[in-house]
Amino acid sequence: MPETERLEEIRAFFKFNKKTFTEILGNSTPQSYTNFLNGSSGLSLRMIRGLKGYDPRINIDWVLTGQGQMLLSNDNSNDQKIIHGDVTNAQIGHNNEFNNNSNINPNTKEIEYLKKEIEHLKVVLEEKDERLKDREGRLKDKDRLISMLEKNQK
Repeated sequence: MPETERLEEIRAFFKFNKKTFTEILGNSTPQSYTNFLNGSSGLSLRMIRGLKGYDPRINIDWVLTGQGQMLLSNDNSNDQKIIHGDVTNAQIGHNNEFNNNSNINPNTKEIEYLKKEIEHLKVVLEEKDERLKDREGRLKDKDRLISMLEKNQK
């Protein structure tokens, strides 16, 4: 599966429209994401940072290579493996003495993620409310038109 399909899978998983996903990826217009999908531009470091900044569970290895799962488990999102030669078990994260976040409660990242998810769901809900209001308005217009046509037939 190419990178484009993997990013579309992430977009579908989080139920983003193209505009919202484009903003998360750090692009200014939905056209830039469309250019990526069409192969006119490649996956940029800005896009990768945007994904990881939105949800640290997104497995960048999967995005780049298709290897592994789309989302890391909560444990692995804080302790990403470093692969260096034959060493595959070295880790960084809350157990590393050089980690700048060592004084942060392990639940803090989860709380931050949940806050972001709530904000995202609020945006999705607002978009759906707008679509619903639009459809209600069109339905009322059609009801009025039907009433007028029925009166004219009598």
